[in-house]
Amino acid sequence: MQLFYEKGDAMGKIRLCILAAMVAAGCGFAQAVSITGKVTDSGNKALLGAILRMPGARLSAETDANGNYSLSSGAVGVVSPALMQQRAVPQPFFSAGKVCFNVPENGMHFKMSIFDCHGRFVRDLVNSTLASGNYSARVDAKALSSQFYLLRTEINGVTQYVTKLPPLLSGATSASTRTAASAGQPLRKEAAVMDTIVVAKAGYFPAKLAIETLTGTHDFTLQLSQNLTIDSANFWGDTSAIPKANNVMTYVFLNRTNGAFADSQVFWTFNGTTKTIAQQSTYDMPANSSGRVTFHLGTANSRYTDFIEHTINGNPVVWNGNTTRVDAWALPIAIWLHCGDGYNAILGEEYHIFYMNRDSVFSAFKNSVPVEFIHCATNGAPYKIIAPGKGDGGFGANQQYADYMLAYLTEIGHSGPTTEQVFACAGTPYGNNAQLAGATNRHVAQLPQAQWNDVSNFYRQAPANFYAQFLHANSFQHKCYGFAYDDSANQAAYASHANPKWLIIAIGY
Repeated sequence: MQLFYEKGDAMGKIRLCILAAMVAAGCGFAQAVSITGKVTDSGNKALLGAILRMPGARLSAETDANGNYSLSSGAVGVVSPALMQQRAVPQPFFSAGKVCFNVPENGMHFKMSIFDCHGRFVRDLVNSTLASGNYSARVDAKALSSQFYLLRTEINGVTQYVTKLPPLLSGATSASTRTAASAGQPLRKEAAVMDTIVVAKAGYFPAKLAIETLTGTHDFTLQLSQNLTIDSANFWGDTSAIPKANNVMTYVFLNRTNGAFADSQVFWTFNGTTKTIAQQSTYDMPANSSGRVTFHLGTANSRYTDFIEHTINGNPVVWNGNTTRVDAWALPIAIWLHCGDGYNAILGEEYHIFYMNRDSVFSAFKNSVPVEFIHCATNGAPYKIIAPGKGDGGFGANQQYADYMLAYLTEIGHSGPTTEQVFACAGTPYGNNAQLAGATNRHVAQLPQAQWNDVSNFYRQAPANFYAQFLHANSFQHKCYGFAYDDSANQAAYASHANPKWLIIAIGY
Protein backbone atom coordinates (compact mmCIF):
# COMPACT_ATOMS: atom_id res chain seq x y z
CA MET A 1 0.00 0.00 0.00
CA GLN A 2 1.10 3.52 -0.70
CA LEU A 3 0.10 6.15 1.84
CA PHE A 4 0.30 9.80 0.91
CA TYR A 5 -1.19 13.09 2.01
CA GLU A 6 -2.19 16.04 -0.11
CA LYS A 7 -3.25 19.58 0.60
CA GLY A 8 -3.14 22.12 -2.20
CA ASP A 9 -2.30 25.78 -1.75
CA ALA A 10 -4.95 27.12 0.67
CA MET A 11 -7.31 24.30 -0.20
CA GLY A 12 -7.89 23.96 3.47
CA LYS A 13 -8.75 20.28 3.76
CA ILE A 14 -6.12 17.62 4.29
CA ARG A 15 -7.17 14.53 2.40
CA LEU A 16 -5.81 11.13 3.19
CA CYS A 17 -5.71 8.99 0.06
CA ILE A 18 -4.90 5.30 0.30
CA LEU A 19 -3.78 3.45 -2.80
CA ALA A 20 -3.77 -0.33 -2.54
CA ALA A 21 -3.09 -3.12 -5.02
CA MET A 22 -5.92 -5.49 -5.93
CA VAL A 23 -5.48 -9.10 -4.87
CA ALA A 24 -7.11 -12.41 -5.62
CA ALA A 25 -10.67 -12.74 -6.94
CA GLY A 26 -11.09 -9.05 -7.63
CA CYS A 27 -11.04 -8.09 -3.95
CA GLY A 28 -8.52 -5.88 -2.23
CA PHE A 29 -7.12 -5.46 1.23
CA ALA A 30 -5.51 -2.28 2.43
CA GLN A 31 -2.21 -3.03 4.12
CA ALA A 32 -1.91 -1.39 7.54
CA VAL A 33 0.68 1.36 7.82
CA SER A 34 2.25 1.30 11.27
CA ILE A 35 4.20 4.16 12.81
CA THR A 36 5.89 3.16 16.04
CA GLY A 37 8.42 4.80 18.26
CA LYS A 38 9.30 6.34 21.57
CA VAL A 39 8.88 9.71 23.25
CA THR A 40 11.64 10.90 25.57
CA ASP A 41 12.64 14.04 27.42
CA SER A 42 15.86 15.98 26.82
CA GLY A 43 17.69 13.51 29.04
CA ASN A 44 16.42 10.52 26.99
CA LYS A 45 14.09 9.46 29.79
CA ALA A 46 10.95 7.72 28.55
CA LEU A 47 7.74 9.72 29.00
CA LEU A 48 4.46 8.12 30.03
CA GLY A 49 1.18 9.66 28.88
CA ALA A 50 2.43 11.80 26.00
CA ILE A 51 -0.36 12.37 23.46
CA LEU A 52 0.42 11.91 19.78
CA ARG A 53 -1.81 13.15 16.95
CA MET A 54 -1.60 12.64 13.22
CA PRO A 55 -4.32 15.07 12.07
CA GLY A 56 -4.42 14.20 8.37
CA ALA A 57 -4.85 10.50 9.05
CA ARG A 58 -7.12 11.10 12.08
CA LEU A 59 -4.86 8.92 14.21
CA SER A 60 -3.98 9.41 17.85
CA ALA A 61 -2.19 7.43 20.55
CA GLU A 62 -0.75 7.72 24.05
CA THR A 63 2.67 6.52 25.19
CA ASP A 64 2.97 3.67 27.65
CA ALA A 65 5.19 3.44 30.74
CA ASN A 66 8.23 2.88 28.49
CA GLY A 67 7.42 5.90 26.31
CA ASN A 68 6.40 3.69 23.40
CA TYR A 69 3.57 4.48 21.01
CA SER A 70 1.99 3.02 17.88
CA LEU A 71 -0.06 4.82 15.26
CA SER A 72 -1.68 2.48 12.77
CA SER A 73 -4.06 3.08 9.89
CA GLY A 74 -5.53 -0.36 10.55
CA ALA A 75 -6.80 -2.80 7.94
CA VAL A 76 -9.57 -1.38 5.78
CA GLY A 77 -10.85 -4.87 5.01
CA VAL A 78 -12.46 -6.28 1.86
CA VAL A 79 -13.33 -3.57 -0.62
CA SER A 80 -15.00 -3.72 -4.00
CA PRO A 81 -13.12 -2.98 -7.27
CA ALA A 82 -15.26 0.16 -7.66
CA LEU A 83 -14.18 1.43 -4.26
CA MET A 84 -10.57 0.65 -5.03
CA GLN A 85 -10.88 2.62 -8.26
CA GLN A 86 -12.16 5.58 -6.27
CA ARG A 87 -9.27 5.26 -3.90
CA ALA A 88 -6.82 5.05 -6.81
CA VAL A 89 -8.28 8.19 -8.42
CA PRO A 90 -9.36 10.63 -5.71
CA GLN A 91 -12.50 12.57 -6.52
CA PRO A 92 -12.02 16.25 -7.37
CA PHE A 93 -13.01 18.75 -4.72
CA PHE A 94 -13.60 22.45 -4.80
CA SER A 95 -12.08 25.57 -3.35
CA ALA A 96 -12.95 29.21 -4.11
CA GLY A 97 -12.83 29.55 -7.89
CA LYS A 98 -10.88 26.31 -8.27
CA VAL A 99 -11.34 22.64 -9.07
CA CYS A 100 -8.68 20.67 -7.20
CA PHE A 101 -7.64 17.16 -8.16
CA ASN A 102 -4.90 14.57 -7.79
CA VAL A 103 -3.04 12.61 -10.46
CA PRO A 104 -1.66 9.49 -8.73
CA GLU A 105 0.50 8.22 -11.63
CA ASN A 106 2.59 9.75 -14.39
CA GLY A 107 1.15 9.73 -17.89
CA MET A 108 -2.57 9.71 -17.05
CA HIS A 109 -4.76 11.62 -19.49
CA PHE A 110 -7.18 13.80 -17.51
CA LYS A 111 -10.20 15.35 -19.15
CA MET A 112 -12.57 17.51 -17.12
CA SER A 113 -15.57 18.86 -19.00
CA ILE A 114 -18.34 21.22 -17.91
CA PHE A 115 -21.95 20.50 -18.92
CA ASP A 116 -25.07 22.56 -18.31
CA CYS A 117 -28.19 21.36 -16.50
CA HIS A 118 -29.54 19.86 -19.78
CA GLY A 119 -26.42 17.79 -20.31
CA ARG A 120 -25.10 20.02 -23.11
CA PHE A 121 -21.32 20.36 -23.39
CA VAL A 122 -20.00 23.80 -22.37
CA ARG A 123 -16.21 23.51 -22.44
CA ASP A 124 -13.23 21.42 -21.41
CA LEU A 125 -11.60 22.63 -18.23
CA VAL A 126 -8.69 20.17 -18.47
CA ASN A 127 -7.67 17.97 -21.41
CA SER A 128 -4.05 16.93 -20.94
CA THR A 129 -1.68 14.11 -20.15
CA LEU A 130 -0.22 15.00 -16.77
CA ALA A 131 2.58 13.99 -14.45
CA SER A 132 1.65 12.75 -10.97
CA GLY A 133 0.85 15.41 -8.41
CA ASN A 134 -1.82 17.71 -7.05
CA TYR A 135 -3.37 20.24 -9.40
CA SER A 136 -5.94 23.01 -9.49
CA ALA A 137 -7.68 24.71 -12.40
CA ARG A 138 -9.48 28.02 -12.25
CA VAL A 139 -13.12 28.20 -13.31
CA ASP A 140 -14.14 31.09 -15.59
CA ALA A 141 -17.30 31.86 -13.62
CA LYS A 142 -18.07 35.01 -15.64
CA ALA A 143 -18.78 32.87 -18.69
CA LEU A 144 -21.20 30.61 -16.79
CA SER A 145 -24.65 32.18 -16.79
CA SER A 146 -26.61 29.47 -14.98
CA GLN A 147 -26.40 28.40 -11.35
CA PHE A 148 -26.28 24.67 -12.13
CA TYR A 149 -23.44 22.91 -13.97
CA LEU A 150 -21.92 19.43 -13.95
CA LEU A 151 -18.26 18.51 -14.07
CA ARG A 152 -17.38 15.19 -15.73
CA THR A 153 -13.96 13.68 -15.12
CA GLU A 154 -12.46 11.18 -17.56
CA ILE A 155 -9.16 9.39 -17.04
CA ASN A 156 -7.61 7.62 -20.01
CA GLY A 157 -10.98 7.85 -21.76
CA VAL A 158 -13.01 6.27 -18.93
CA THR A 159 -15.57 8.37 -17.02
CA GLN A 160 -14.76 8.39 -13.32
CA TYR A 161 -17.05 11.00 -11.77
CA VAL A 162 -19.91 13.30 -12.61
CA THR A 163 -20.03 16.01 -9.97
CA LYS A 164 -22.20 19.09 -9.51
CA LEU A 165 -20.23 22.31 -9.50
CA PRO A 166 -21.06 24.18 -6.29
CA PRO A 167 -22.70 27.61 -6.64
CA LEU A 168 -19.51 29.08 -5.23
CA LEU A 169 -17.91 28.27 -8.58
CA SER A 170 -20.74 28.26 -11.09
CA GLY A 171 -22.49 31.36 -9.79
CA ALA A 172 -19.49 33.52 -8.95
CA THR A 173 -18.61 36.57 -11.02
CA SER A 174 -15.09 37.35 -9.88
CA ALA A 175 -13.10 38.94 -12.69
CA SER A 176 -9.96 37.26 -11.39
CA THR A 177 -11.20 33.70 -11.98
CA ARG A 178 -10.35 32.17 -15.33
CA THR A 179 -9.86 28.65 -16.62
CA ALA A 180 -6.29 27.76 -17.35
CA ALA A 181 -7.22 27.32 -21.00
CA SER A 182 -9.01 30.64 -21.40
CA ALA A 183 -6.21 32.50 -19.65
CA GLY A 184 -3.63 30.85 -21.88
CA GLN A 185 -1.74 29.59 -18.86
CA PRO A 186 -0.68 26.08 -17.83
CA LEU A 187 -2.50 24.26 -15.07
CA ARG A 188 -1.19 25.04 -11.66
CA LYS A 189 0.53 22.08 -10.07
CA GLU A 190 0.05 22.19 -6.31
CA ALA A 191 2.92 21.40 -4.00
CA ALA A 192 2.50 18.16 -2.10
CA VAL A 193 2.13 18.79 1.63
CA MET A 194 3.34 16.43 4.31
CA ASP A 195 1.24 15.36 7.25
CA THR A 196 2.68 15.65 10.75
CA ILE A 197 2.92 13.75 13.99
CA VAL A 198 2.31 16.17 16.85
CA VAL A 199 3.27 15.14 20.38
CA ALA A 200 2.45 17.04 23.56
CA LYS A 201 2.62 16.42 27.28
CA ALA A 202 1.77 18.79 30.11
CA GLY A 203 4.95 20.36 31.41
CA TYR A 204 6.90 19.81 28.20
CA PHE A 205 7.53 21.71 25.02
CA PRO A 206 5.40 20.23 22.17
CA ALA A 207 7.17 18.70 19.19
CA LYS A 208 6.16 18.15 15.59
CA LEU A 209 7.52 15.64 13.07
CA ALA A 210 6.83 16.01 9.35
CA ILE A 211 5.75 12.81 7.60
CA GLU A 212 6.14 12.24 3.87
CA THR A 213 5.00 9.31 1.71
CA LEU A 214 4.93 6.13 3.79
CA THR A 215 4.35 2.48 3.26
CA GLY A 216 4.97 -0.36 5.69
CA THR A 217 6.27 0.12 9.23
CA HIS A 218 8.29 3.13 10.38
CA ASP A 219 9.91 3.90 13.69
CA PHE A 220 10.43 7.43 15.02
CA THR A 221 11.85 8.73 18.28
CA LEU A 222 10.36 12.06 19.34
CA GLN A 223 12.10 14.09 22.02
CA LEU A 224 10.37 16.78 24.05
CA SER A 225 13.01 19.41 24.54
CA GLN A 226 11.86 21.35 27.60
CA ASN A 227 11.16 19.87 30.99
CA LEU A 228 9.40 22.38 33.23
CA THR A 229 9.41 22.48 37.01
CA ILE A 230 5.83 23.15 38.09
CA ASP A 231 5.05 24.15 41.66
CA SER A 232 1.29 23.64 41.51
CA ALA A 233 1.01 23.15 45.28
CA ASN A 234 2.07 26.74 45.98
CA PHE A 235 0.72 28.30 42.79
CA TRP A 236 -2.42 29.78 44.39
CA GLY A 237 -0.82 31.01 47.60
CA ASP A 238 -2.32 30.79 51.09
CA THR A 239 -6.10 30.76 50.64
CA SER A 240 -6.66 30.88 54.41
CA ALA A 241 -5.25 34.41 54.43
CA ILE A 242 -7.83 35.81 51.99
CA PRO A 243 -9.71 38.64 53.78
CA LYS A 244 -13.46 38.34 54.18
CA ALA A 245 -15.48 40.62 51.90
CA ASN A 246 -17.61 43.48 53.15
CA ASN A 247 -19.42 43.62 49.81
CA VAL A 248 -20.08 40.36 47.93
CA MET A 249 -16.71 38.63 47.51
CA THR A 250 -12.96 39.16 47.57
CA TYR A 251 -10.84 39.24 44.42
CA VAL A 252 -7.17 38.27 44.87
CA PHE A 253 -4.55 39.17 42.23
CA LEU A 254 -1.45 36.99 41.93
CA ASN A 255 1.74 37.80 40.05
CA ARG A 256 2.61 34.60 38.23
CA THR A 257 4.86 36.09 35.54
CA ASN A 258 7.66 33.69 36.55
CA GLY A 259 9.94 36.58 37.54
CA ALA A 260 9.51 38.58 34.36
CA PHE A 261 7.68 41.43 36.15
CA ALA A 262 7.71 42.65 39.75
CA ASP A 263 4.46 43.14 41.68
CA SER A 264 4.92 46.87 41.09
CA GLN A 265 4.71 46.20 37.33
CA VAL A 266 1.53 44.10 37.32
CA PHE A 267 -1.50 46.39 37.01
CA TRP A 268 -5.18 45.58 37.47
CA THR A 269 -8.09 47.84 36.56
CA PHE A 270 -11.76 47.63 37.56
CA ASN A 271 -14.53 50.23 37.48
CA GLY A 272 -12.11 53.13 36.97
CA THR A 273 -9.64 52.03 39.65
CA THR A 274 -6.11 51.07 38.59
CA LYS A 275 -3.57 49.65 41.02
CA THR A 276 -0.50 47.49 40.98
CA ILE A 277 -0.40 44.24 42.92
CA ALA A 278 2.28 45.86 45.11
CA GLN A 279 -0.14 48.66 45.97
CA GLN A 280 -3.22 46.46 46.45
CA SER A 281 -3.39 42.72 45.89
CA THR A 282 -7.08 42.27 46.82
CA TYR A 283 -10.34 44.02 45.96
CA ASP A 284 -13.65 43.98 47.85
CA MET A 285 -15.93 43.27 44.88
CA PRO A 286 -19.51 44.60 44.92
CA ALA A 287 -22.40 43.25 42.89
CA ASN A 288 -22.38 44.40 39.26
CA SER A 289 -24.40 43.55 36.20
CA SER A 290 -21.53 43.37 33.76
CA GLY A 291 -17.84 43.93 34.18
CA ARG A 292 -14.28 43.29 33.13
CA VAL A 293 -11.13 43.19 35.17
CA THR A 294 -8.23 44.20 32.94
CA PHE A 295 -4.53 43.53 33.46
CA HIS A 296 -1.39 45.21 32.09
CA LEU A 297 2.26 44.28 32.50
CA GLY A 298 5.06 46.81 32.72
CA THR A 299 2.96 49.98 32.61
CA ALA A 300 -0.68 50.80 33.25
CA ASN A 301 -1.36 51.07 29.51
CA SER A 302 1.12 48.63 27.99
CA ARG A 303 0.25 46.40 25.05
CA TYR A 304 0.83 43.33 27.23
CA THR A 305 -2.78 43.25 28.36
CA ASP A 306 -5.65 40.81 28.93
CA PHE A 307 -8.88 40.55 30.92
CA ILE A 308 -11.57 38.36 32.47
CA GLU A 309 -15.35 38.91 32.24
CA HIS A 310 -17.93 38.56 35.03
CA THR A 311 -21.36 39.43 36.35
CA ILE A 312 -22.20 39.30 40.07
CA ASN A 313 -25.88 39.76 40.77
CA GLY A 314 -29.21 38.11 41.62
CA ASN A 315 -30.91 36.94 44.78
CA PRO A 316 -29.18 34.83 45.91
CA VAL A 317 -26.09 36.44 44.40
CA VAL A 318 -24.55 34.37 41.58
CA TRP A 319 -21.08 34.79 40.10
CA ASN A 320 -20.95 34.24 36.33
CA GLY A 321 -17.65 34.61 34.53
CA ASN A 322 -15.02 33.30 32.19
CA THR A 323 -11.54 33.65 30.81
CA THR A 324 -12.11 34.44 27.16
CA ARG A 325 -9.89 33.81 24.14
CA VAL A 326 -12.51 34.72 21.53
CA ASP A 327 -10.45 37.65 20.19
CA ALA A 328 -6.92 36.65 21.14
CA TRP A 329 -4.64 34.97 23.65
CA ALA A 330 -2.44 37.64 25.22
CA LEU A 331 -1.44 36.68 28.78
CA PRO A 332 -1.73 33.42 30.70
CA ILE A 333 -4.77 33.84 32.96
CA ALA A 334 -6.14 31.31 35.47
CA ILE A 335 -8.95 31.79 38.00
CA TRP A 336 -10.10 29.89 41.08
CA LEU A 337 -13.69 30.49 42.17
CA HIS A 338 -14.69 29.42 45.71
CA CYS A 339 -18.29 29.55 46.98
CA GLY A 340 -19.98 29.23 50.36
CA ASP A 341 -21.23 25.68 49.80
CA GLY A 342 -17.71 24.40 49.12
CA TYR A 343 -17.98 24.68 45.32
CA ASN A 344 -14.63 25.26 43.59
CA ALA A 345 -13.86 25.85 39.92
CA ILE A 346 -10.43 26.38 38.38
CA LEU A 347 -10.41 27.71 34.81
CA GLY A 348 -7.94 29.17 32.34
CA GLU A 349 -4.47 28.14 31.21
CA GLU A 350 -2.83 25.12 32.82
CA TYR A 351 0.10 25.55 35.19
CA HIS A 352 2.76 24.64 32.62
CA ILE A 353 1.87 27.64 30.45
CA PHE A 354 2.74 29.95 33.36
CA TYR A 355 6.11 28.27 33.81
CA MET A 356 7.07 28.47 30.14
CA ASN A 357 8.76 31.62 28.92
CA ARG A 358 6.73 33.69 26.48
CA ASP A 359 8.76 32.80 23.39
CA SER A 360 8.25 29.13 24.18
CA VAL A 361 4.46 29.55 24.32
CA PHE A 362 4.45 31.21 20.90
CA SER A 363 6.76 28.48 19.55
CA ALA A 364 4.55 25.79 21.08
CA PHE A 365 1.56 27.25 19.26
CA LYS A 366 3.38 27.35 15.93
CA ASN A 367 4.64 23.79 16.43
CA SER A 368 1.17 22.48 17.27
CA VAL A 369 -1.02 23.97 14.53
CA PRO A 370 -1.15 23.47 10.76
CA VAL A 371 0.75 25.94 8.59
CA GLU A 372 -2.40 27.96 7.88
CA PHE A 373 -2.57 29.11 11.53
CA ILE A 374 1.06 30.03 12.15
CA HIS A 375 0.43 33.62 11.07
CA CYS A 376 -1.94 34.06 14.06
CA ALA A 377 1.15 34.00 16.27
CA THR A 378 3.64 35.73 13.98
CA ASN A 379 1.32 38.63 13.08
CA GLY A 380 0.36 39.19 16.71
CA ALA A 381 3.79 38.72 18.28
CA PRO A 382 5.04 39.56 20.81
CA TYR A 383 1.81 40.81 22.35
CA LYS A 384 -0.79 38.22 21.41
CA ILE A 385 -1.85 35.23 19.35
CA ILE A 386 -4.76 36.54 17.29
CA ALA A 387 -7.89 34.43 16.96
CA PRO A 388 -8.76 33.47 13.37
CA GLY A 389 -11.53 35.64 12.02
CA LYS A 390 -10.50 38.52 14.30
CA GLY A 391 -8.16 40.44 12.04
CA ASP A 392 -5.46 37.79 12.15
CA GLY A 393 -4.20 38.76 8.70
CA GLY A 394 -4.68 35.45 6.92
CA PHE A 395 -8.29 34.21 6.82
CA GLY A 396 -10.04 37.42 5.74
CA ALA A 397 -11.34 38.27 2.26
CA ASN A 398 -8.59 38.16 -0.41
CA GLN A 399 -6.03 37.02 2.15
CA GLN A 400 -3.76 33.99 1.85
CA TYR A 401 -6.06 31.47 3.53
CA ALA A 402 -9.43 33.02 2.72
CA ASP A 403 -10.64 29.74 1.18
CA TYR A 404 -9.37 27.49 4.00
CA MET A 405 -12.83 26.29 5.06
CA LEU A 406 -14.65 26.52 1.74
CA ALA A 407 -14.25 22.96 0.43
CA TYR A 408 -15.48 21.65 3.78
CA LEU A 409 -18.41 24.06 3.79
CA THR A 410 -19.40 22.82 0.35
CA GLU A 411 -19.15 19.24 1.63
CA ILE A 412 -21.61 19.97 4.46
CA GLY A 413 -23.91 22.00 2.20
CA HIS A 414 -23.01 25.53 3.30
CA SER A 415 -21.26 27.10 0.32
CA GLY A 416 -22.31 30.68 1.10
CA PRO A 417 -20.37 31.63 4.27
CA THR A 418 -16.70 32.61 4.28
CA THR A 419 -13.87 31.11 6.29
CA GLU A 420 -13.71 34.29 8.37
CA GLN A 421 -17.44 34.07 9.17
CA VAL A 422 -17.09 30.49 10.39
CA PHE A 423 -14.26 31.36 12.77
CA ALA A 424 -15.99 34.56 13.92
CA CYS A 425 -19.37 32.77 14.28
CA ALA A 426 -20.90 35.53 12.18
CA GLY A 427 -23.42 35.78 9.35
CA THR A 428 -25.86 33.11 8.19
CA PRO A 429 -26.11 30.39 9.45
CA TYR A 430 -23.26 30.63 11.98
CA GLY A 431 -24.17 33.86 13.70
CA ASN A 432 -27.29 32.47 15.37
CA ASN A 433 -26.70 28.72 15.50
CA ALA A 434 -24.34 27.81 18.32
CA GLN A 435 -24.47 24.06 17.73
CA LEU A 436 -23.68 24.35 14.02
CA ALA A 437 -20.98 26.95 14.59
CA GLY A 438 -19.34 24.74 17.20
CA ALA A 439 -19.56 21.65 15.01
CA THR A 440 -18.05 23.43 12.00
CA ASN A 441 -15.17 24.97 13.95
CA ARG A 442 -14.42 21.51 15.41
CA HIS A 443 -14.80 19.66 12.09
CA VAL A 444 -17.68 17.44 13.17
CA ALA A 445 -20.49 19.04 11.15
CA GLN A 446 -20.23 16.27 8.56
CA LEU A 447 -21.21 13.72 11.25
CA PRO A 448 -24.76 12.94 12.41
CA GLN A 449 -25.88 15.70 14.76
CA ALA A 450 -26.07 13.22 17.64
CA GLN A 451 -22.25 13.04 17.47
CA TRP A 452 -21.59 16.79 17.48
CA ASN A 453 -21.05 16.86 21.24
CA ASP A 454 -18.65 13.91 21.33
CA VAL A 455 -15.39 15.54 22.40
CA SER A 456 -13.34 12.60 21.10
CA ASN A 457 -14.27 13.65 17.55
CA PHE A 458 -13.17 17.28 17.90
CA TYR A 459 -10.31 18.71 15.83
CA ARG A 460 -9.29 15.34 14.47
CA GLN A 461 -9.15 16.51 10.87
CA ALA A 462 -8.54 19.69 8.91
CA PRO A 463 -10.00 22.16 8.24
CA ALA A 464 -10.84 23.18 11.80
CA ASN A 465 -10.19 25.96 14.29
CA PHE A 466 -6.79 24.76 15.47
CA TYR A 467 -6.24 28.02 17.37
CA ALA A 468 -9.07 26.94 19.68
CA GLN A 469 -7.80 23.36 19.76
CA PHE A 470 -4.37 24.49 20.99
CA LEU A 471 -5.92 26.54 23.78
CA HIS A 472 -8.22 23.70 24.86
CA ALA A 473 -5.25 21.34 24.99
CA ASN A 474 -3.44 23.70 27.38
CA SER A 475 -6.35 24.71 29.66
CA PHE A 476 -7.75 23.29 32.88
CA GLN A 477 -10.32 20.56 32.13
CA HIS A 478 -9.53 21.34 28.46
CA LYS A 479 -12.18 24.08 28.70
CA CYS A 480 -11.67 27.35 26.84
CA TYR A 481 -13.57 30.10 25.04
CA GLY A 482 -11.63 29.72 21.79
CA PHE A 483 -14.45 31.11 19.61
CA ALA A 484 -17.78 32.81 20.23
CA TYR A 485 -19.89 29.64 20.48
CA ASP A 486 -17.29 27.49 22.19
CA ASP A 487 -19.78 27.06 25.01
CA SER A 488 -21.67 24.59 22.83
CA ALA A 489 -21.10 21.04 24.12
CA ASN A 490 -20.09 22.65 27.46
CA GLN A 491 -16.53 23.36 26.32
CA ALA A 492 -16.07 26.97 27.48
CA ALA A 493 -13.97 28.17 30.42
CA TYR A 494 -17.08 29.40 32.19
CA ALA A 495 -18.47 29.05 35.72
CA SER A 496 -21.75 30.06 37.34
CA HIS A 497 -22.49 29.52 41.04
CA ALA A 498 -24.33 31.11 43.96
CA ASN A 499 -22.90 32.55 47.17
CA PRO A 500 -19.39 33.33 45.88
CA LYS A 501 -16.77 33.99 48.55
CA TRP A 502 -13.56 34.68 46.70
CA LEU A 503 -11.89 34.60 43.29
CA ILE A 504 -8.14 34.28 42.81
CA ILE A 505 -6.81 35.54 39.49
CA ALA A 506 -3.31 34.48 38.43
CA ILE A 507 -1.68 36.71 35.82
CA GLY A 508 1.21 35.30 33.82
CA TYR A 509 3.53 36.39 31.04
